[in-house]
Amino acid sequence: GGIYARDSDLRLMNNTIMNNSAYSAGGGIFCHDSSPAITNNTIMYNNAGGGGGIHCYDSNPTLTNNTIAYNNAFEGGGIYCDNSSPSFDSENRCNIYLNHATVGRDLYTLQMMEVIVDTFTVMNPTDAQAYPIENYSFDILDGRVTPINADLYVSPDGDDANSGLSPDDPLRTIHFALTVILANSLNPHTIYLADGIYSSDNNGEFFPISPM
Repeated sequence: GGIYARDSDLRLMNNTIMNNSAYSAGGGIFCHDSSPAITNNTIMYNNAGGGGGIHCYDSNPTLTNNTIAYNNAFEGGGIYCDNSSPSFDSENRCNIYLNHATVGRDLYTLQMMEVIVDTFTVMNPTDAQAYPIENYSFDILDGRVTPINADLYVSPDGDDANSGLSPDDPLRTIHFALTVILANSLNPHTIYLADGIYSSDNNGEFFPISPM
C-alpha cells in the first residue's frame, strides 16, 4: 500500500506512513525477502487484508522507536509475520496499540516472536490482541487501555473516553468496548448497544466486528 520492499536492505527513518490501502497485504509497508531497518516512523490508519501496518514475508526487519496504531486488516492489524523474525529494539522501544483486525488485532504470526515494546494495547495480551497467543513472549512497559471487568454500554453518541459503565456514560464504538472488556467463557460480560447507526461514517465503527 505505502511502501513495497523486496530483496532490500531498506533504511526507513523519520516518516509518517498513513491512510494507505492494499488489497492483499501490507497497508503501510510490505517486506518480502528483506531486512529493513524501520526507525522513528509513525505508521497509522493503513488498511490491508493481512498486516494493516506492516506485513513481513520471509523478512527480518529491525524495529526501533516506531508507533504502529489504528491500522486495519483481516489478519494482523498492526503487524503480520509469515516465516519472519522482526527484531524489537529494547532501548528505543516501539509502541503498538489499538489496531483492528478480525484475527490478531495488533499482531499475527505463524512462528515464535519476542515482542519488546514501550506501549501495547493492554499489559497482558490475549488471543484478541496477539494471535495465536502461545507464539509470543512479551516485554511491555505500559498498557494503552485498562481492561474493565464489568458490563459495558455503547452508543453512537457516546465517547470512547467515557467509562462505559452506564447508559449515561457510554462508549462510542463496539470495537473499543471489545478491546477493553475483560471477559471470557468463565467470566462472561455483556455489551449493551443503544439504538442508532453504527458505521464508519457515523461513529467511526470498524467492520467486521471482531470477536474478543
